Amino acid sequence: MLYPNCCMEEEARPLPEEVSEAASLPRAEAQGSDPFTSLIAELHVQEHKRLSLPEISKVYDMLVNLGSETAGNITPQVHETIRSVSIGFGFLSFDQLPDGKKVAFIQRLRRDEKYHSRDHLTLTPAQAEILQRVAMAVNISYDPGKAEEETKRIFAYSDFVNRVPEGYELHNP
Repeated sequence: MLYPNCCMEEEARPLPEEVSEAASLPRAEAQGSDPFTSLIAELHVQEHKRLSLPEISKVYDMLVNLGSETAGNITPQVHETIRSVSIGFGFLSFDQLPDGKKVAFIQRLRRDEKYHSRDHLTLTPAQAEILQRVAMAVNISYDPGKAEEETKRIFAYSDFVNRVPEGYELHNP
């Protein structure tokens, strides 16, 4: 049975901005082929709508949780990108994180140092570009430099492992 004119009013309304922007994303992004796509898209929409920026500590939590929730369900390369970007964001946002998250971040660096035998994080150019986009969404500036400028993508652990907030103690990893 046909119902003429049943939806005429609906068709006249413009689509919400979020829907319009999502429709303009490349097909691979819209299908969520990359775990960062939805996070970056949401932050990008908020940035362009000039809404209040997301809380930095919530974005940090989202990045850390993204790595935990997707572990085992994604390729090792994508997991490494999530891990690296979330650690990089921890470096960039450290001074704006609550003390408890600062301590958790320092513990994370210490575990990484112990279990992976490294004293710094080096981002690939692609990881640095993702980090830059996430940082921009919360109004943190980060210049990843050009591909040959590796020093702009290196974060030394020693700059942070001794910055434990007063009243907190670290445990051995």
